Amino acid sequence: MNMKRAFLAAVAVFIMMPGLAMAQSSSTFPGSFTFVPLGPDGAEFELSLTCNGGTPLSQSVMTAADNTINFTVIGAFEAGAVCNFGISGLPANGWDLTDNGNCDDVAAVENGSAAECVYAIEPTPFSFWADISWMANSETASDVPVSGDLTLTCSSVWDTVSMVTTVSDTYPISMDGLQILAGDYAPHPDGSTVCSATLMVDDSAVEVDNSGCSAVSVEVGDPVFVSFEDLPRGGAEEVSICNIEASVFFEGIPTLSQYGMAIMVLLMLGVGFVGFRRFV
Repeated sequence: MNMKRAFLAAVAVFIMMPGLAMAQSSSTFPGSFTFVPLGPDGAEFELSLTCNGGTPLSQSVMTAADNTINFTVIGAFEAGAVCNFGISGLPANGWDLTDNGNCDDVAAVENGSAAECVYAIEPTPFSFWADISWMANSETASDVPVSGDLTLTCSSVWDTVSMVTTVSDTYPISMDGLQILAGDYAPHPDGSTVCSATLMVDDSAVEVDNSGCSAVSVEVGDPVFVSFEDLPRGGAEEVSICNIEASVFFEGIPTLSQYGMAIMVLLMLGVGFVGFRRFV
């Protein structure tokens, strides 16, 4: 008798299961990512959704940019579930990730769709550094006052809003070298960003070699933004993108040493003595 009751109860539950499933709502969570302004060709990353209720609790899919994925969770609304998006597989450096505010703690909608989560992937802003190496041909050359300007220029950069053909700034030079051109711009992902540094010195005694900074290509992932206050000072070649060599030549006025002066005095005395004896 008990076996019969158990069998009938199991049959009843089996019959009721479709009805229970039908009673649960289906919630949709759309998600996508986009590159600003553009990204590597064929790039794919893993977009995931994790919920604290409903079925399934977690799911993920590999997808390309600008492709909306509609994750479906059964029973999330009845469970009062919230879900969180995630993205993985991004390059280790060179890109910054932001979202539109619809990617964390997203509430389920009964038989409907939540607001779309959109991740924005942008190239990381960079700084263009130029280090001036001063070389002197004598100890006195280092005392020669030097004046002039260092012009730093970057073309085809991205300023997080639009393309900027050229950004440029000019700095008064100093003997301690390191200069920087920094701002809210990034190398363009198409690889077209080129920077240059030109040192112009007023003094003709200074010979400048700008060839090391004439055309420096800056790719996504190259030196990232560093605030001016955090920069090391002079001689930091390990963090400089390019180097300019400036040679200071100073011959000065030729002079004799103390021994040469003594010999010259003796010669003058000798010449004077001979002349005096000859004409007296």
